[in-house]
Amino acid sequence: MSRASPIPGAPARRGLVATAGLVLLSACAAPMSDVRVRHFGSTDLWEGAEMRLFTFDPREPRTLDQRIRLARAEIARDPDCRWADAPTEVIAEATARQGDAFADTLLAAPIICTA
Repeated sequence: MSRASPIPGAPARRGLVATAGLVLLSACAAPMSDVRVRHFGSTDLWEGAEMRLFTFDPREPRTLDQRIRLARAEIARDPDCRWADAPTEVIAEATARQGDAFADTLLAAPIICTA
């Protein structure tokens, strides 16, 4: 039996909070290098490249340039993927759309993978 929430929009917010929690927890999973970086696919595209969401250790906020450098290094380790050279403005805009709560721990960047 479903019970209505006394707060309008609360179920949607709970879903968003749960998703955000999973993203942040995944950033704490076993490191792929000396810096914890994980990436996930999304449904957004930029000039045919998939916009990937990169998550970083939430205990250490990083600048946009630091996150781009770490994400590029992570993709360089994958022989099936390459960085799509989008302008920094495209990456900053896509990252900002993910929300202020993740501003220093998330990056959205276009990646081209063959596998």
